Amino acid sequence: MFAVLKKEFKSYLLTPLGYIFIGIFIAMFSLFFYIDIYSYQAINFENLFYNGATILTFVIPVITMRMFSEERKSGTEQLILTSPRSITSIVLGKFFAGVLMLFITEIFTLMYFRNIKIFW
Repeated sequence: MFAVLKKEFKSYLLTPLGYIFIGIFIAMFSLFFYIDIYSYQAINFENLFYNGATILTFVIPVITMRMFSEERKSGTEQLILTSPRSITSIVLGKFFAGVLMLFITEIFTLMYFRNIKIFW
């Protein structure tokens, strides 16, 4: 499982897709942040992170659909499926790589807590 997780996570960081994912999420989250501040003259983090979950609804499929389709496209699907690893460990490795990518993306949202001091 760790080998699959490492391979998938490296593929996110060595290709532009991972950085595009982080950039799109942060840009959309920033838009909602500044709209919330300038329209209500206050910040409600509950509403802000609800909008963040809405963004993730549309952006997570970019990450998850790529996992198995890239294996099929590169021809390594049969190699992975016939490896001594179980299907469960392969799927969990890919899942945890996606979760790790989302976790890194969510860490970038902590900068909004720091930006509150600028406005007040």
